[in-house]
Amino acid sequence: MAGYKMNFLPEIVPDNTTRTMVTQGNKYEGPVGGLDMFGIDWEYVLSAGGSIVRPGNPTLKDMTKWREVIQFTDVDSWNWEGSAKADKEYLAKNSRFQLFCILTGFFERLISFRDFGPAAYALMNRKVKQDVKDLMDAIADLWIDVVDHVHKYYGDLVDGITIHDDWGNSGWALLQ
Repeated sequence: MAGYKMNFLPEIVPDNTTRTMVTQGNKYEGPVGGLDMFGIDWEYVLSAGGSIVRPGNPTLKDMTKWREVIQFTDVDSWNWEGSAKADKEYLAKNSRFQLFCILTGFFERLISFRDFGPAAYALMNRKVKQDVKDLMDAIADLWIDVVDHVHKYYGDLVDGITIHDDWGNSGWALLQ
């Protein structure tokens, strides 16, 4: 196996199409932006080459209400078998180290729910510490479920998992 990696982001994961980051065997020609797996609306920004949640109208205004507000997706309902079948040849013929990429990591996910400032503040606010921890645990459980499906359907064709998280950007300025 070559020493280079290749991120594998199939369209089966709604965040990949929403965030405009699909890498798979078949060329993706569907919509960009739109609703992610939590129903959060992302807008494609041509100059950035990606999508961003438009700030100013967060889904989760009160961190203590996340259990009532945030709706988790049903990973079992995704067409894993069809996706694996469509990408089997693509993954098998590539000699690079295949990384299934979880595109929206923990802090990025919190930002998508709350906007950047309130998300960062929630990490420091002792009053909501348990709520933040519980939400992160629930998100981790979701990603464990996704990883279990990746293992079941893609097996040895995927060599590892990577979780992408916020690196910061000036995306809002690009929207104006």
